[in-house]
Amino acid sequence: MKIKNEYGEKVYWRAFKGDDTSYVVGLSQGSVDSGGTATWRDDSFPEIKVEAKTGDIVFSKKVLASAGTKFKMTDDLVVTSSGDLTVAQVKFSADRGQETAKRSDIQFIDTRGFNGAVERTMVSRVSTAFTNTEVSESTSEHEQSWTVGGKLGGKLGKKDVGGVSGELSMEFQDKVVNSLRSSHQTAVNSVWEKTVTDKMTFQSGMLYVVEVVWTLTLDKGNATYFGQRTTYSVVRSAEADLLKPTAYKSENDLPAPYKEKWRGVTAMHA
Repeated sequence: MKIKNEYGEKVYWRAFKGDDTSYVVGLSQGSVDSGGTATWRDDSFPEIKVEAKTGDIVFSKKVLASAGTKFKMTDDLVVTSSGDLTVAQVKFSADRGQETAKRSDIQFIDTRGFNGAVERTMVSRVSTAFTNTEVSESTSEHEQSWTVGGKLGGKLGKKDVGGVSGELSMEFQDKVVNSLRSSHQTAVNSVWEKTVTDKMTFQSGMLYVVEVVWTLTLDKGNATYFGQRTTYSVVRSAEADLLKPTAYKSENDLPAPYKEKWRGVTAMHA
């Protein structure tokens, strides 16, 4: 448990067992100056109650929070500027705009063994064009990826851009990622499940390339928690641009990117 004091004067705190109702003997107590942070932890008590006062523990001037609300030992608490005792929350600001990334889903239709036109329903999924590995590798040395159920959710900065230490605590990273997952899980899953479908007719005797260009958009912002701040991004949308199928007489006529992809496809089915 940490207690950050945003109140205008020194705050005295005392912690009790989660099932305590008399509040006579505390588990621990201490004080924290205005603008400061106090830390106490005892994993023997997963739940606790906390009181916060000014002046002194016993001869207090003002009771800011009575010991009634249960908190988890892993919670970080804040005495706000108005004197309320609350659980700290990660704050996100979306003031850094957006970034985009593009990937192609390349598919082949080989009609060289057919005598007539061939009809196919082409299906492209954004998850086929973008793999976690590809997107993760595109991040810089200052960023790391975070995921939701194995799907890329976005990126998180590795450095504290709001402090002097430069290094982010693991606690900060865990809090931010957990908050991102909780608030964006549905949206992230929706993006990665996006699919486009188109029914096409291909004439016989040709090797066709059907390319779908997916554009992935990520919202960018800053995440702050307990005095630390870093950059973050979250997957927001994916849009598909279906290019007109291109016909080639043989694989030897394929442009280099298509030829490399064709070799990979034929190797898989060899």
